[in-house]
Amino acid sequence: MKKKVFFLLLSAIILSCSNDDDSSNIQNGFSVNGSDYYTNYAYNRADLRSIIFSSADKTLDSYTEVRGRFEIDNSDGNLVPGIYSTNNGLIHGVVQFDKNIIKEDGDFVSFGDTLGFTCCAETNSNNFQSGSATINSIEYNSDGRFTYINIDYTFNWDGIEINGNYNGEVDYMP
Repeated sequence: MKKKVFFLLLSAIILSCSNDDDSSNIQNGFSVNGSDYYTNYAYNRADLRSIIFSSADKTLDSYTEVRGRFEIDNSDGNLVPGIYSTNNGLIHGVVQFDKNIIKEDGDFVSFGDTLGFTCCAETNSNNFQSGSATINSIEYNSDGRFTYINIDYTFNWDGIEINGNYNGEVDYMP
């Protein structure tokens, strides 16, 4: 009887384990060397190429934020589904990921802790190695601003790997 219970228990444990338990498969967020950060908001800057993914509703006067941002470009104009990378020159400029950014009563009291930063992705500054973003789908409004994006992205520094995605609405932030 004890053997039957043992084998039933062992079978249940084995069956409850699966290969699809992947903590880096975060939805609407990013993972930095295995630590997950959720970004349920996305913003597009006035220059139409800066994308900001945030944990905070930036219309509020006070919040604590986790943020990722990077510049993505298409020399033909609007962004379209496809692969953009540092290799093809379509990701350039600032790539920045931070946590613990604090804004209180309309003023920033902390610019947070840097998770990964480069001022110039095209020159590999700050130990930056590579970056890639795949736009799976994107929608625009009548003003030519994108209002929805489904995107997966990966950035690498020496010793730092950031993997993320966002699938949702994008708000305009002047």
